[in-house]
Amino acid sequence: MVADMDSVKVNAVFQKVESLYASELQAGMIDIIAPPPEIYPDIASEKPTLNDAKDRFYWRSKEVIDCAYLMTYARSRGLYYLMLEDDIRTIPNFALHIVDRAKRDSAWDLLEFSIFGSIGKLFRSSDVTGFVDYILANEFKKPVDWLLNDWFARPVCRLDKGTGECKRGRAKRRVAFKPSLFQHIGYYSSLKGKVQQLRDPNFKQKALPILRTATLSP
Repeated sequence: MVADMDSVKVNAVFQKVESLYASELQAGMIDIIAPPPEIYPDIASEKPTLNDAKDRFYWRSKEVIDCAYLMTYARSRGLYYLMLEDDIRTIPNFALHIVDRAKRDSAWDLLEFSIFGSIGKLFRSSDVTGFVDYILANEFKKPVDWLLNDWFARPVCRLDKGTGECKRGRAKRRVAFKPSLFQHIGYYSSLKGKVQQLRDPNFKQKALPILRTATLSP
């Protein structure tokens, strides 16, 4: 998805992808989409939350809408939806490992293949609509990765219970895979002036054994 408000830049990306991946596009392995400008509310007229500067508030609120648009588009494309960012490195056969883990155990609501908020998060496609509705209802309140935390904490974290019970409840719903399958490699955020030198210490750049036969059928 190309989530840029500049149509010239969007068209340039479209043309580049079409020139590099013509066969994949023809086979339906890659889709190129861009949200229409009319889906965005007047974010600039909203009062910033979390004491954020106006530019950061606009950036993170737009990111929530971008995420919702992409998830809504992709939810009918397969059994699972994998949340990723564009500045990552992964290991060989990462998709087979994800399918293998998803099929081995049904007792999960979210599988996590990275410690970072918006990277390597696997949803069942059937769960996407509920999450999208939630983040759109709270789009101006928090960044999308914080809303992800809230979404999975709500059913298990009670105000009359301790943090330990809350943590155990979330761990049952959000199952973490180690070692991580994705490494964040970017330095410069799409928010102008923001530098984030985040690295996942659980990532190892090497092939891992696949414990069962996994296929990439949709």
